[in-house]
Parts: sequence; structure tokens; C-alpha cells
Amino acid sequence: MAVRVIPAIEFPGQNSAVLEPQKLRVGSYCRVSSKNPEQETSYESQVKHYREYIQAHPDWVLVDIYADDGLSGTNASKRDEFQRMIRDCERHKLDLILTKSISRFARNTLDCLKYIRLTKSLGIPIVFEKESINTMDERGELLISIMASIAQQESQSISQNVRLGIQYNFQRGKPKLNYSHFLGYMKGPRDDKLTIVPEGAEIVRRIFRDFLEGMTIPEICNTLQKDGIRAPGGKAKWYPSTVESMLQNEKFQGDLLLQKTYTVDFLTKERAFNHGHMPQYYVENAHEPILPREVFQIAQGEMLRRQVAKCDSNQPAYTCNKFSLSAITRCGSCGAPFRRHINEYGIKWRCKAGCKQCPSVKEEKLHEAVVKAFKKLPEKRESIVRIDERIQAGGIEIMVEKMRDIERRQDEIKVEIDQLAQDDQGDEQLEKILSLKSELDELAVQYDDLLTKRAELGVQRIQAISLLDLVDSIEGRVTLDMAVARQCKNGSPAACYDTDDFIRRTSKHYGFDTLNHYDDDLTRRFVEKVIVKEDSITVRFKAGIEVTI
Repeated sequence: MAVRVIPAIEFPGQNSAVLEPQKLRVGSYCRVSSKNPEQETSYESQVKHYREYIQAHPDWVLVDIYADDGLSGTNASKRDEFQRMIRDCERHKLDLILTKSISRFARNTLDCLKYIRLTKSLGIPIVFEKESINTMDERGELLISIMASIAQQESQSISQNVRLGIQYNFQRGKPKLNYSHFLGYMKGPRDDKLTIVPEGAEIVRRIFRDFLEGMTIPEICNTLQKDGIRAPGGKAKWYPSTVESMLQNEKFQGDLLLQKTYTVDFLTKERAFNHGHMPQYYVENAHEPILPREVFQIAQGEMLRRQVAKCDSNQPAYTCNKFSLSAITRCGSCGAPFRRHINEYGIKWRCKAGCKQCPSVKEEKLHEAVVKAFKKLPEKRESIVRIDERIQAGGIEIMVEKMRDIERRQDEIKVEIDQLAQDDQGDEQLEKILSLKSELDELAVQYDDLLTKRAELGVQRIQAISLLDLVDSIEGRVTLDMAVARQCKNGSPAACYDTDDFIRRTSKHYGFDTLNHYDDDLTRRFVEKVIVKEDSITVRFKAGIEVTI
């Protein structure tokens, strides 16, 4: 039997000691994980070294230097140059890859082995200079898996050290912020304290003012875009989520809540909101506030109140406000909402329930009634003043004191639960813990209820102040010290701490000419309800004043 030997084909890199006579197409991969000066020097040194090293071999030809600058090695999918190198391998543009070490190539064991096996299947060796490993050697993969595992552990250790450093700074009240995407503050020059940026602070005050005067979040977004005001980060478009986040940001009242998010996995860099998974740190009076504390707290209660508010279509309230009279015009007989209808005779509003005791009303007549109600406000000045005084005299302060009592009791319960949890958990201790937990839940419900009621009173008071300001504007009174107003606008720390000052100095001022015609903006800001009866129309203002036409 004759046996004919078919010789093996020598692929480039199959044996690192024996290379094909034609020139090898060689690429090099370099990476540093940050952009600090020392790392930049390392990055430049790697690029220079491999360029000179490859050019020093006459039988090699340099294809490219693939270099990721300032990127972590834990996730290969986010390294553009690394992915470009892999694509070039798949297109058979490379015969050999050189890199400094396994940790430069990848700090994720799975990624490291995945791409090594891919290049190996393509007949392309990777040479790790520091470890003296060629992936085509028989011992290569075992050594690489060991070294890659060590590199991953090192990366995890670095990540933990960075996390501890950040937590240490949090404990000292030092924030970690992306200032380029933050409105109203910049990093302080010396002590890392937030410093007010006057232009941004004015936008923040405007957003809170508009919200507390009745505008919905989408409406706030639309008015900001209409006025050409840029969102955080410099984008032209404002998103409701951006405004909602700003309305809930404690930094605007001078406080800091640190570690709102945390890294779930150091390899994927996935982040999640911190709902008790990690400790948080709350720092009061950490920096100059943009808003009075009372205004911020009222806004939080108003947010809570609106979250549970629904219009009659079971949709969130903001979806029912296409027209300024939508969702606020009601039948005086049955209480059902009015709906807008258009036909060949014009625009009419009629009771949705078809109530026979309440006739349909032309839109012009509704608009005329609202304008007349606004013009009658100067006659109601004393009533508005009494509402403001009544709220100041007891309503808000009583609720604030009750909320403080609840907070104190909540702290006491948490301490008791911690102490019981450290003891032997017998039936008696467990029953006590469950009882305390039940009390804690009940206190949370009471607190939210008080917060909502306080917000209602706070918004009513803000409306009363704004309505008085409107009356003064209509009557031509001078109620605003312009020098102080400019001081507030420019972010002076003492200028806007008082709620009355904040509202008066940030509210939009209207002249008497405004009331010569129906104004959508005015209606949205001040009118709570329009009640239509057979022989009258009553306009109820958010400050608690009613005018019947």
C-alpha cells in the first residue's frame, strides 16, 4: 500500500520560530485607562515603542497602531480601536498582533479568552510582551487564562479602592458631579463647594416658580424651548424627565444627597439607582441655596399631590390640558367636566354628562367671564390679604411641627429596630420588630399626607402672594425694589431666602393692558376652576378667592 504524504501548510504565526519569507502584516494594540498626565505618557510611550519595534524588523510591515486612550479594559465592546482591530483580523488584514501585556489587552477573563480564541481560529497569533506569551503556543491559553484572571482581580481591586475613595469623600460631604450637565452651580475654586452660576440659577428659579404657579411639566418644557433657553448639557430640547429631576434635586435648597446611584458590576459598568443597596449621605446646608428651603419643600409636596391627581379620563392631569379651560370648567349642577365642541355655528363648551339644567356656553362668553373676574380682583384685595395672613398664622407652621415630630419618632423606631436585631431573635423580639415596622409604615403614610396638605397650603399662599402682585400691577402700584430684584437674579445668597421675596421677585408682572383680552397663560397660572350654572359663571382662583359673573 503506497502512502503519499501531503505536507502541512504553514500558516503565519503557527510557529513563532518559523515565519514565512513574505513580510508579515503586523498590528499593535495599546491602551491606557485614564487621561491623567502619567497615563498619557504611558500611552505615548506604548505607541512609539511598537511603531519603532515593528519598523526595526525588515520582514514585518506595519498595518496600524490600534490605540484606545483613556478607556477601561473591563469591557471590550466599548473600546472602538480594539473592535476595529478585531474587524481587521476578520477581514484578513493582519498576520500578527503585538501588545504590551494581558492587562492592556483585556481585564475581563471572558473577553480575553473570547478574542484570543477568535484570532487563533483565524490563524493570527497575539504576542504579549510582558508575559512572553504567544497565543499559538500549546501552553499559551492556560497561561493566558491564569494571567487574565489575575488582571480581572486587579481591576476589581482598583474598582473597590475607587469606590471606597468616593465613599470617603461622600462621608466628608464632598460631591461627585458632572458639572457640564448641571444647571445653576459650578465647582468652587478652593473647597469643592458648589458655587452659584447666576444665569443658570435664574432658570432654576423660573422652573420652580412656573411649577408652583400651576404650569405642568410639559408646559414648562415648551415655554423654555420657545424662549430659546438651553437645557443642561447645552441641548436645545427640554425633556419632562429633566425638569422633573430638577424639581426634586435637593441641591437647590443648599443640601447634598450623595450616592444616589451605584455601580452594579465593575466589568459592565452598569449603574442603578440606590434604593438602600448602598449607604447614602445627606449633608444639610452644604452650600449656598438657589431657592428658599420652604419653596423647595412646597414643591416636593406639590409633586406628590400631582402624582395622584387624575383627570376624568383616568389619564395624568397634564394630558388633559390642551386648552387652558380644559379640566377646570365644570357643570354647576352635576359637577361633570365641560368639553369643547366645534360646529358650523362656532365653538361651544357643554357638560359632558348632558345635564339639562346647565346650558352649553359659547367660548367667547367663557373667555369674557374670566377676563371680568380678573378685573374684579382689586375689589377682593382685603380677602386675599386675609387668606395670606391666615395661612401664615398657623396652617403651615402647625403642619411643619407635626412633620418634625414624625421624623423624630421615625428615627427613634429605627434605633430600636437596630438594637432588637442585634439581640437574640426570639419570638418576643421578632414580634416587637414587626410591630415597630408597622408603626414606621403608618408614620410614613401620615408624613406623606401632611406633606401633601402642607403643599396645598403652600401653593395657596404662593398663589395669594402672586395674586396680590397681579392686583398691584393692574393698579399700577410699585411693589418691587428693582435693586433687590437684580441682587436676587444675580444669585446673592441673602436675596432669595424668604418665600415672599422669592415669589414677588421671580413672578411674571402683568399690566392692566393684559386684561383687555383673554390670556391663556394668566388662566393657567391663577384659575383653579370655572363653574358654569344656568344664570351665572363663577371663577375660583387658586388662592381661594371666588368671583361670580
